[in-house]
Amino acid sequence: MIGREGATDVTMLSAEGTMLLAEHACRINPMPVLDAVIEKEKELRDRCKRGRTRLGGRGSDDSVASPEWEYEWYRTYYRPVHELLRQWCGHRAITLQERLAAAEAENSRLEALVNRLIDDLADKGDLRFARTVVEELENERITPDKIGPVVERPYTHPRSQSTTSTAHAVGGSNWLLSMRPRPTPCSSSSGPTSR
Repeated sequence: MIGREGATDVTMLSAEGTMLLAEHACRINPMPVLDAVIEKEKELRDRCKRGRTRLGGRGSDDSVASPEWEYEWYRTYYRPVHELLRQWCGHRAITLQERLAAAEAENSRLEALVNRLIDDLADKGDLRFARTVVEELENERITPDKIGPVVERPYTHPRSQSTTSTAHAVGGSNWLLSMRPRPTPCSSSSGPTSR
């Protein structure tokens, strides 16, 4: 803690402490970190494909960075940081993010395909079936609020209520065990008898 007159107390961390704190933050809340890495890599991928114009500062002219130079810059400076962040976030979070991205991409692809099919149906004059498919697509869409488990009350048949009350009146559920058929002793040594 550093204290001065008029200044608030400041906690100082060493470089090692800062790294441990960053690693812990990645493990606790990995998704925003992984989202930021993905967004930055999209930007860098575009730079590595096309290069970019770098703005000159302090009166110097703008310069053009080639795709090769951008890729080398990525490999030297960005890639190690991204790999370290991924390692800190953990395999489970990375897999979850990859699966989520794949599911969203597949959903977009299938929605575009279904829309094309609906348009083709409408173009061929089958408007009734096209409307039915559109309504079904919208009404039966799987959303986060529909995917969670729904806990419903158990179904009880009227007869099962009377059996339960009889079971408790007779002495609990153990009376059911005494009602099952018991095996009869075998008179021959040929093995158990069939029921």
